[in-house]
Amino acid sequence: MGMTGVYFIANEEMIDKVLENSDIIFDKKYDDYYFDIDKTWEVIDFIMKNKFDEYDILEYTVISKGCLLNNDDRPIDMGYTPILLIDDFLVKKIYNIIKDIDMKIFKSKYNFKELKKNKIYPITSHDESEDFFEYIWINFEKVKEVYKLACERNSNILFFVW
Repeated sequence: MGMTGVYFIANEEMIDKVLENSDIIFDKKYDDYYFDIDKTWEVIDFIMKNKFDEYDILEYTVISKGCLLNNDDRPIDMGYTPILLIDDFLVKKIYNIIKDIDMKIFKSKYNFKELKKNKIYPITSHDESEDFFEYIWINFEKVKEVYKLACERNSNILFFVW
């Protein structure tokens, strides 16, 4: 299966539900909150952290600095990572930047050779630059949509890898 990145849009009420039972994230009735970016999470994280130096805040687009903690003040483990929290304030700040990143800008930050050299997941020796870029771009568009919806709903974003 691999390590799949998941975004989940959550207001405070939804966060309380997740704290009670994190499995609700996978409940079909919450499909409008759930966004799977497949195995692209590490590449997108790498590009956001290393290629947009003018915007330090973009380093939190995928891997945030905060964890969602349970009642015992312990992170909620979802497999490969705990549930990471991107609060609504940060969501708005990030969205105001990424909404304007079009394919041309994103592609100018994409360096296939550098990704391979740094062994950024999920790149393999069989991948081709253009095909891989398309795969990453499609999923970055999902990331932008997640942030847009979270802003419209005045919500936080939860992220985890499982």
